[in-house]
Amino acid sequence: MKTIKELADELGITKDKVKYQVGKLPGEYLVKKGNITYLKKSAETRLREVLVGNLPREKSGNFGEFSHLITHLEDENNFLRQQLQRTTEMLDQEQKLHAMSQQKVLMLETKKKGFFRKRKE
Repeated sequence: MKTIKELADELGITKDKVKYQVGKLPGEYLVKKGNITYLKKSAETRLREVLVGNLPREKSGNFGEFSHLITHLEDENNFLRQQLQRTTEMLDQEQKLHAMSQQKVLMLETKKKGFFRKRKE
C-alpha cells in the first residue's frame, strides 16, 4: 500500500491531483491509519489509469500495456468477488430474517386460535 504522496512522487505529479482523483473512489479502496490515507493496490491501479493518461507512454511497448491491463483486470476481478461475497451474505441474512418472521407469524396465529378456543368453552 502507498500513500497519496508516494504515488504522486512516483508519477511525478502534484499530491493535489492524486487527492482529487482519490475523492472519486469508493471508500473500500482506501485504508486510513490516523491522519494518513493508504491506497490499496486496486486504488493505485485505477489512479494510474486516470493519471498516467496525461504522461508520456512507457518505452516498454506492448508488454507494458498488457501488463497494466492484466493488473487492472485482476484488481477488477478481486473487487467484483468482494461485492459478490457481500451480496451473498446480505441475501443469506435476509432469508434468515424472513424465515424467523414466518415462524413468529405462525406462533401468533397458533396462540390466537388457542385463545379463541378457550373463550368459546
